[in-house]
Amino acid sequence: MTREQFRHILAATDGNNDSRALAAQFVVDLPPAVAELTVAEVVGACKGMRHQRVRNYLEAAAVGPDTRLCDMSRAQRAALAGALRLHGGAEKG
Repeated sequence: MTREQFRHILAATDGNNDSRALAAQFVVDLPPAVAELTVAEVVGACKGMRHQRVRNYLEAAAVGPDTRLCDMSRAQRAALAGALRLHGGAEKG
C-alpha cells in the first residue's frame, strides 16, 4: 500500500478522531499492506495532522520518523495506538 492509498482510506472517515482511531487499528492489527509504511507516514496521513503533532506521536511511541511499523515492538505499537485513540491526540501544553 502506498502513502497515497493510505491517505485515501483515512480520508474516507468522518473526522479527525475517526481517522486517528482507524490508523490506531492499522497499527495494532498490522496488516501486510501497511507494515512497510513508516510511522511518520501513518500518523501524518491522519486528518488534521500537523508536523508538530506527528513529532509528538513519534515521541509517545519512542521511535524515529523513518521507523517502519513492522520494525516497532509490541510496546511501541501499543503506545502509538493508545496515543492515537486519545481524544485530542498527543497534543502537549
